[in-house]
Amino acid sequence: MFWHDLGISLFKPHFMKQIFFLLIVLGVVSGYAQDSTKVDAPVIVTKLFLGGQLEHKGISVKFVDVINDSRCPKNVNCVRAGEAKVLIAIYKDGKFVEESTIDITPTTHLLDKLPLISVNNQTTIKGFNLIPYPEFGKKIEREDYIFQMVIE
Repeated sequence: MFWHDLGISLFKPHFMKQIFFLLIVLGVVSGYAQDSTKVDAPVIVTKLFLGGQLEHKGISVKFVDVINDSRCPKNVNCVRAGEAKVLIAIYKDGKFVEESTIDITPTTHLLDKLPLISVNNQTTIKGFNLIPYPEFGKKIEREDYIFQMVIE
């Protein structure tokens, strides 16, 4: 079946105007449909084992200890979600600067409210997560803890 069998001619003036108008509308709409959303750079999360140390721009961060891990275990209904407290030590050019406690909650990294420690005007340390997450009936050995952080 062809267009002319249906009585439609693509070359009739009124049909050409409709096609031309449709092409103009599609062109304008597609021009506005371009995404102008600003995209932030991805967050790079660094893992640090218990007792481990990381160097960054003359700053050293040492994962000293897990002070407390009261996070509600997987597959358990808890009244409160709990939290973990991590102790880190900060060194600058090999010299001790301070020890600091970072609180990690189950929603810390989800809410984009990472606990922040400002070392100097150029470097910030943000606590991201503490893994592994507790599971009911399983004990986490101290050497299995990994502190996830963001250094900017």
